Amino acid sequence: MKKGANHLDWAISMGIFLLAVLSIFAFLKPFSINLYTGEELADVMQENFEDATFWTVKKLPLFVNSCTKPFTVTASFGNGWKTMNDTSSYITSETRNHIIYLHNLDRKKELASSLSISPAECGNIAKFGVPENKIGISKELLTLLKNSDYEALRGSWKIPPGRDFAIFIDEAKLIGKDPDQRANVFAEQSKEFIVSKKGDLTEVTISYRVW
Repeated sequence: MKKGANHLDWAISMGIFLLAVLSIFAFLKPFSINLYTGEELADVMQENFEDATFWTVKKLPLFVNSCTKPFTVTASFGNGWKTMNDTSSYITSETRNHIIYLHNLDRKKELASSLSISPAECGNIAKFGVPENKIGISKELLTLLKNSDYEALRGSWKIPPGRDFAIFIDEAKLIGKDPDQRANVFAEQSKEFIVSKKGDLTEVTISYRVW
C-alpha cells in the first residue's frame, strides 16, 4: 500500500473521531449555562439553603418527683446538644415538671441524654418525657451563611458555570450578586420560620433569585 493511502486513512479516521467527540459535546452540553432552568436552579438553591440553615429545637419534658431527702437531678446531653444556656447539662433540685429546650447546629445528630440522681437513696425520682421537635431556621446558621464566601459557596452548592444567584430574607439580601440589567432573573419565594433556642417561631419570607 502506498504511503499516501495510509495518510488518507489516518485523516479519515481522525475526522470520524472528531465528529463523534463534537456530537457528544453537542448532545450533553457539559459547559452549557442552561444546565438548569430557572425553576430547577431555584429548587436547588432552596434545598441547599435549608441544609445550611435549618436546625431542630427540642422541647424535652423532665418529670421530677419528691424525695424524703434533699436531692439533685442532673440531666446530661451529648452529640452536640445544648440547653438554652449553651451548656450540656441541666441541674435541678425542684420537685415539679420541667421543660428543657435543646438545640444542635447539626440537626442530623440524634439526641443523647442521661439522668443521674443524688443521693442514691432517692432512686428513680426523675424521668424524661417525649420530646417535641420544632424545625426551622437558626439565626446562628443564618449568620454563618451570610458571612460565607460567595465563590466558595457557588462551588460547594454546585452552581453551573455562568449562573449566579442571590438569596433574600424579608427583602433584605442575605448573600449573592446583583444581576446586570440584561439578566433574565427567575425568582421563587417560600414562607419559613426562624426557630429560637426556646422554640419561639418567627415567620419570614425567603426569596431565591437566579439568572
